[in-house]
Amino acid sequence: MARITPLTTEEQRLFNELQESRRHDSKTFKKPAYIGIWKSIVDKYPESAHFIYELLQNADDAKATEVSMIIGDNYLIFKHNGTEGFTITREPEDEEEIVDYGHINSITAVGASTKANDNGTNKIGKFGVGFKSVFHITDRPEIYDDKFRFAIEDYIVPTPLDHDHKERRDGETLFYFPFKEGINQRDVILSKLRALNNNNPLLFLRYLCTIKWKESSDDHYSVCSKKVLEHVSVDDVRCDLLSLTNGDSSKKMYQFKQEIQIGDSSHDISVGFYITDDGKDIDTSNQAQKVYCFFPTSETFNVCFVSHAPFLLTDSRQQLKCDGGSDEQHNRQLISALADLAANALPILRDRSISKGVHYLNDNILSIIPIEYTYEESGESYICANKVFYDAFVSICREDSLLLSRGGHYLPPERSRLISNKKLKDILSEKQLNALFVDADEDEEPIDVISDSISSNKPVEWDFLTDILDVEELTPEDVVKSITAAFMESQTINWVKQFYSFLRNEAPNLWKLQEQTKNKSLPVWYAPIIKTTDGQWVAPYTNGGYHNVFLNNGIPIEGYNVVSTELDGKFTHLFLEELGIREPNKDDYINNIVLGFFRKCDSVNLDGGDPYFTYFRDLVSYRKTVGDDKKDAFLENAKSVVHLLARLTKDEDCVYYAKPDIVYDETELIKQYFSTFGSDYVYIIDYSLYEDCIKEFGKDYVRKFILELGIHENPITCRQYKSYASLPNIFQEKFLWWTSDSYKRNCDVRLTDYDIIGIKHAVKNNLSPVLSRAIWDWMSENTVKAVCKYTYNKVPWTENANSTAIEQLRKFTWLYDSEGHLVKTTNVTQEELLSAGYSNRPYLFDALNIQKEEVIEPEPEEEVEERSEEEIKQDIIKDNTPEEVKAMKELWEKTQADLKRQEEEKQQKRERKMHNPASEDKSVPKNGLQDDDFKDDGGQIQPKPKKQKEASPKSIDTVLQDFDEKIRIEKEELEYVDALREQVENAKQYSYSWFKSLMELECRANGTANDENSTKRSIYILFNRIEFDSQSPNIVILKDSSRYIPMSLEDIENIPVTFYLRSGSTIKIEFEAASVKDGILRLKVRKRDTELLLKLKENVDYVGRCELNMDKPIDLLTKWHNLLESLNYSAEYSFKDEIRPDIDFIYGPPGTGKTTHLAKMITSLIEENPKCKILVLTPTNKACDVLTRKLLDMNKENDSWIWRFVATMDESLEKEDVVYGRECDLDGQNQACVISTIARYAFDGFQYAHLNDYPWDHIIIDEASMIPLYQIMMPLALSSEDTHITIAGDPFQIEPIVKIDDWKEENIYKMVNLNDFANVKTEPHKFNVAKLMTQYRSVPSIGEVYSQFAYGGLLQHHREESSQRLLSLGLPAKTHTIISFPVNNESLYETKKLGTSNIHLYSVLLTVELLKYITANIARDATDVVRIGVISPYSAEYQAIDKLASQVLESNDKIMITYGTTHGFQGDECDIVICVFNPPASGMVRASDKVFINKINILNVAISRAKDYSIVLIPDKEYKFFDEMFRIKRLGKLIMATKNCQTFSAGNIENLIFGESAHIEKSAYVTSHQTTNVYADHFCKYEIRISDDAMDIQVNDV
Repeated sequence: MARITPLTTEEQRLFNELQESRRHDSKTFKKPAYIGIWKSIVDKYPESAHFIYELLQNADDAKATEVSMIIGDNYLIFKHNGTEGFTITREPEDEEEIVDYGHINSITAVGASTKANDNGTNKIGKFGVGFKSVFHITDRPEIYDDKFRFAIEDYIVPTPLDHDHKERRDGETLFYFPFKEGINQRDVILSKLRALNNNNPLLFLRYLCTIKWKESSDDHYSVCSKKVLEHVSVDDVRCDLLSLTNGDSSKKMYQFKQEIQIGDSSHDISVGFYITDDGKDIDTSNQAQKVYCFFPTSETFNVCFVSHAPFLLTDSRQQLKCDGGSDEQHNRQLISALADLAANALPILRDRSISKGVHYLNDNILSIIPIEYTYEESGESYICANKVFYDAFVSICREDSLLLSRGGHYLPPERSRLISNKKLKDILSEKQLNALFVDADEDEEPIDVISDSISSNKPVEWDFLTDILDVEELTPEDVVKSITAAFMESQTINWVKQFYSFLRNEAPNLWKLQEQTKNKSLPVWYAPIIKTTDGQWVAPYTNGGYHNVFLNNGIPIEGYNVVSTELDGKFTHLFLEELGIREPNKDDYINNIVLGFFRKCDSVNLDGGDPYFTYFRDLVSYRKTVGDDKKDAFLENAKSVVHLLARLTKDEDCVYYAKPDIVYDETELIKQYFSTFGSDYVYIIDYSLYEDCIKEFGKDYVRKFILELGIHENPITCRQYKSYASLPNIFQEKFLWWTSDSYKRNCDVRLTDYDIIGIKHAVKNNLSPVLSRAIWDWMSENTVKAVCKYTYNKVPWTENANSTAIEQLRKFTWLYDSEGHLVKTTNVTQEELLSAGYSNRPYLFDALNIQKEEVIEPEPEEEVEERSEEEIKQDIIKDNTPEEVKAMKELWEKTQADLKRQEEEKQQKRERKMHNPASEDKSVPKNGLQDDDFKDDGGQIQPKPKKQKEASPKSIDTVLQDFDEKIRIEKEELEYVDALREQVENAKQYSYSWFKSLMELECRANGTANDENSTKRSIYILFNRIEFDSQSPNIVILKDSSRYIPMSLEDIENIPVTFYLRSGSTIKIEFEAASVKDGILRLKVRKRDTELLLKLKENVDYVGRCELNMDKPIDLLTKWHNLLESLNYSAEYSFKDEIRPDIDFIYGPPGTGKTTHLAKMITSLIEENPKCKILVLTPTNKACDVLTRKLLDMNKENDSWIWRFVATMDESLEKEDVVYGRECDLDGQNQACVISTIARYAFDGFQYAHLNDYPWDHIIIDEASMIPLYQIMMPLALSSEDTHITIAGDPFQIEPIVKIDDWKEENIYKMVNLNDFANVKTEPHKFNVAKLMTQYRSVPSIGEVYSQFAYGGLLQHHREESSQRLLSLGLPAKTHTIISFPVNNESLYETKKLGTSNIHLYSVLLTVELLKYITANIARDATDVVRIGVISPYSAEYQAIDKLASQVLESNDKIMITYGTTHGFQGDECDIVICVFNPPASGMVRASDKVFINKINILNVAISRAKDYSIVLIPDKEYKFFDEMFRIKRLGKLIMATKNCQTFSAGNIENLIFGESAHIEKSAYVTSHQTTNVYADHFCKYEIRISDDAMDIQVNDV
């Protein structure tokens, strides 16, 4: 008998109280209203023997190592040796009180459990609801341990027992279950116990190792046990080799365990792989292993290994919960973790097997991976889980070496090969394979064949290896094409004969000519597989299809390749004869002797007797007689070896021996075209050297033959590209961008493009009307398109794009109009060209987008009083003195003569050099006020004219002198600008001279040149909308500006603004800081003017307008110009070549936490160096403030070193006391991180410490892509060698804003060639580049779009797709929405010019209506603020959307909408982003890659602002230039590839919103904006009046 420990007085009291409480509860539950509760609890476990699992769980939780069971005819005994006995606690006083339940309390309660006490789910849950399943078999269970002995009556009432059970031993807990009367449970329980062994119940229990059971009449127990034979840990994965026994049978399993974290809880998960009985393999025979949650469920993931995790199960504990809620999400997270664990187990299995001298992973790896997974889900099952396993296995197989080669080595996919032909596999050893396909000189890793048992007859496995893992298949053709002479030299003759046998029997398609196709592209013909008598290995045929080696039947043959006698043998000769090897004939003479001479010839003796001329004569003669069936092959062969005699355009005294494809025909036009070919030169054929040949055959025939050899008749050159990697970048972006990298590497691409050699030199230096028309005629119809052909998914594809020639002709100024002026293709009509002598070529008109003349009806002329010339003369004489009349006449004649002379000089200049249209577009500074100062804003309030001092009347002489002086100044200015442009053109890019010339042009373009004629020194801007920031009381927001707001305002202090009240009074306020964004100016008031701002707020409804007028602001450009001049380098000094090599670059794509990274880096530098001085430079105040705030958040306890320089827009920073002025002593501070806009680097600083000459320890430049090159180069040039430079940013975000075209696309990234995220290569040094790889902003389906678009698909995504914010937009639940809208010549659908910007009226109205629709839907359910961003590339368009939406949309505190251009959204993010992408009003007539909406930076910033939803509006496919919008097309394909996208036409959206597909067109009226507009009663919703400079939209309630 076992030892019994008596209960303490407290335990006895608690037991009695619990018994009394449960009796009371029992009476309640026996009432009819509650009786169903018992049945529902027991019925949760429909299987009557399920309680065995519950008891085993409880035993394991009690830390038992052994369980035994005895089954009698009418009872069951279950006992275990667990160390945790039963406990009892008091009951909670009310339902709000939380107590730790004792075991007896729990086992007798309804719905209570001790599981909550165990802090996690790794314990199964002791004595919870599951124990109630025992009531399937018993009405009164009895429980015994060392202290407690009790029965449970009426399901919940504990009743003490006065005896112990005779089968219990010390330390054991025993359950005695007498069966219910009249129900035979014995057989059911026996069946369950026998099945335990098959389901391995011990697998995933932590303590329990042995289960024994027997019938009461038996003497011996049936035993099920597990034992750990081996243990190893790899990283955080524990690997155990288990021995699992069941009576006399046993199995082994490798079990892998890992602890994972989900939320705040940790969980243990496991997978197990059975080993075959012979111990050499993974057992994959059962592909439907059960899913375990400590014990098997009825679920399966359809894989060959066992999976276990603490899943949340249904009440029956047989299915995983799949309710669409948090329980299902928990289970799916566990499945994902199991998939990763199973995948990571494979390398461990591989290594364990190698240590044992076996290979657990072999061809069976294709049975381990569920390669035939299904996406389907059925009911509450998780059939789709094997897709998760599939993805994890594919990932590990791609990254690790898991494929077993025939040589017994494990290889990664890139070093693995497949050969389907068994005989080829047999004759190719591993050594031969590597000799053929591995370049040892390049240190390439060796390869080998894998999977002997897998062939192409198993398409699923084969396709998985080739298509998914990218394992390369080697065919007989691949082998033949890889054979080299060196390879053949290393083979035995016996092997060569075996190879011949293989070719003859297994691969006749590689060498046997088929009559039906006459296909001569046979690889064996051109492989060096035949040994000659002189020991060389040669191909049977030349590239032209001529015999290259011959049989010798005893007759001496000189000058030919002859088959070696080592290849004697009946079979070998039979193969060679079938291959077509024979004795030589006349054709062979030409190919072997004549062309053989040219193959070896490298010079010609012109003094006479050189065999060159004899053999050339033989070629011409043979060409006259050769049949058509051999002509093409002969010419192709001759082209490859024959050289011609030519002279250089710049060295006509010498004769050169040149290949035909670099020689041009000898014509006057060609000579004129290349006559001044810069510093280069070209070869032109010299027909005089072929005089004897010409005499015999005639010049026309000799010229025809030479042309057939491939010399050029004109500069139009055809270029062939035969791989994706060889394509120029512009074509890689247009073709095949959407395919995988593997496909790009291996696909058969053929691109045919056409280029114009020397066009830049010809146009620049020597372009006459005759040459211009010649270029026009040289462009044949096939040269206007680049044609790309490839095969994808076994379907041939052909795509077209503009040829390089067409793109060049669009770029240059090379056509003459009917008046003899040089013009670009965009500035001339078809009729003008035809009248100027150009031939009618419609295909060129189309390709160059040269339009027909528009027929415009003349407007009626105003009535004007007609006056004769004599009357005008009399008036002049009458109103002026004779001297004044004479002076006026002389001035008129002089002016006319000057104008004529200037026009003649311009014409001569056009003929001397290429015309530069860009210079014509530049505004030239003039005396007097500029258009930009008083720009018409479309009928709104205009600035008052500046008062002029009254001047005394001037004499005619004074007026004439002033006029003459103005002409002189303008002439000098134009000449100076021309000289600067010529310096830029002649200077080396990035040289000091290049920088200085462009800087001077930039200053003049901005009106800030250092001379007395500069007139743009003032800033005058009128604003028509005044708003106040609800979050910041000291901020005023000014909108609707009369002109562009310069960014330089951000670095100006004391900004005066005058506010005009309608009463006539004014309020003048000075502001201390500014922020500029998209035509919106945010100003922060000085503290002394706070009262004025409050007064303004009180009267804001009476404010009509305000104006900013600064006469002499800080001239920032001049400051930079002076700083550049101060360097005093030599003109040839190269900023690029001399750039310091120790610069660190931080490459931070959108949302990758660049600011956080910089803040951590700065904090670390400060912590490491107690005397560290850091300067941070950014392009904007906003960027400064954001970084300052991030640093403060990270360093709350120590922020004395954080210095925001001079001024900030963030009032919270002022409260933090981190804003430091110029008066501060930087040297008196041990540590400091000064954060400033980069503009201040040129002129600002602290007391005794100018920013640009202080010895900083570190200079960090942020948002570098936005910083002009002339600014960013100054810190690099002026800092000492001891200063470490870090440049952070992203080359694929917004570029600098400058005036001069020559450096608009220039920034530091372009200069160092840092433009590829996937393959970082920099110049002139290999800079250290840190790439931030994880984006935190967007859900993966959005993040992957811009990852693929700009970053090579390398970005990782921190967010899960499930983290997407669920918003009801009124659209189907997809992350991406693409809406296509019409663009055509109809007024509503036409992109129009509005000022200097563009606008598409229909897309504006559609966007506003869409906004109205989705915001109304969001407003119904939104609880938190939803941010929506509306982005357009054009300022006029976003402003129209903004103003129209403010009239149409209802305000809602939960919805915040921001409108702007792409530039304005840099650095922002929104929950929802709507992008409106329109073509410009001019269409796509410019080079397509130069158009705004094809710029990768613009599109990348736009699409990367969205966090949760992206809506993109683009032109539909009917738009005539749709194909030219190649980056918009690429963006669309990437969005579609996410599979989380929906597409609508604009009509679909209108139908969704309004119930009809043309509602907007019916509701809008568009007309021109007349000089005088009178508006009558409205007749439709939107009445739009638009001109080139202004637009009115009247919104009516109809």
